[in-house]
Amino acid sequence: MNSSAPYKINWLNLEQVGYFESIGIGGLAGCKHRFIQRNLEEDLRVLKVNNIRHLLLLCDTVELDRFGLSISCFYEFELHHYPCEYGLFPSIEVMMDLIRKIFQIIEAGEKCLIMSRDGLGRSCVVGAVLVLHTNESSSYNEVYSLMKRSVDPRAIQTVKDLNNLG
Repeated sequence: MNSSAPYKINWLNLEQVGYFESIGIGGLAGCKHRFIQRNLEEDLRVLKVNNIRHLLLLCDTVELDRFGLSISCFYEFELHHYPCEYGLFPSIEVMMDLIRKIFQIIEAGEKCLIMSRDGLGRSCVVGAVLVLHTNESSSYNEVYSLMKRSVDPRAIQTVKDLNNLG
C-alpha cells in the first residue's frame, strides 16, 4: 500500500439484514509506516465521498503516534475511539459496546468505518463478530470465509484472530 494507491474501503455485506454498504473496514487513513505511506488528506476525501461520517478507531495513541497521526487528525468526523493495543483485541464488554455503537449509527441511516492499522486483524475480528451477531445461524467457518472474500485473504490473520470469534 502506498500513497499513490487510492484508499480502499471494504464494505461488510449485511444486505440480508437490510444494511447495504453501511459498514466499511479499512486501514488507518494517513498511516505512514514502513511500506505504507498514505496521504491523510486524500484518504479523508475518499471517506467523505463515500458518505462515511463515523470512524471507529481501534488504534491506541501510542500506535497513532508511531504512524505519524493523532486523534485530532480526524476532527471532521464523529470519532469513536476504542483504543486497542496492536496484536490484542477488545474485551467482550468493549466488543459489545462497539456492536451497539455500530447499530446505533447504521439504524440512524449513517455509515461508519472500522479502522485499524492495516484494516485486517482487529478490524476484521470486529466485523466478523458483527456478522455473527446479525446472523446467528452462520458458522465461524462461514464468517471466516466471508471476511476473506469480502475484505482480504489475510482478513483473519492468525489462529488467535479466529479464536476471538468464539
